[in-house]
Amino acid sequence: MADSDTKGRLNYQREGFDLFWDAHGIDIRVIDYHVGCLHLSWETILDLAQRAGVGISSPPSRRGKKVI
Repeated sequence: MADSDTKGRLNYQREGFDLFWDAHGIDIRVIDYHVGCLHLSWETILDLAQRAGVGISSPPSRRGKKVI
């Protein structure tokens, strides 16, 4: 990942993943060959974006739009 002033790492040892982030994105690396699924809640994803210094804007209104 690119160098950034706002970067970090979370270890999901039990799930078998390391998660790294910076202002450019998130890398999820497998640390265990026999892993299942890494589930990140939207709250966790928003928290990671804030830690990386990425601005979050409100999603556009879906009024009148069909959601698939």
